[in-house]
Amino acid sequence: MLRAKAMGDYLRFRNVLPKRVTEMRILEARLEWTQQYEWPTHYPIALKEAWPSRPSTPSPRGRRPESDEEDEAVAYDFSIELHKRRSVSDAS
Repeated sequence: MLRAKAMGDYLRFRNVLPKRVTEMRILEARLEWTQQYEWPTHYPIALKEAWPSRPSTPSPRGRRPESDEEDEAVAYDFSIELHKRRSVSDAS
C-alpha cells in the first residue's frame, strides 16, 4: 500500500497540471469510480483553486464541463477517453 500511496501522491501533488485542473479531474473521476468520498473532500479545494463560479452540485455524468480554459478541456478529453477505452490514442 505504500507504493500505491506514493503513486497517488505523485499524481495529485507532483504532476505538471495546474492545481485547478488536477482537482477537476479528481472530481470527474469520482463519477467513473462511484467514489462518494471525493466530492466533499476535493470540491472545497477546487473552489479555493479558482472555481468560484462552479456549481455546488456534481456535474451530470457524461456532460462536458463548460470552460474557457484550454487546459481544462484537454485534460477532460484525455481522462474521459482513458476511462472509457482504458487507453489513450496517439492523437489524444
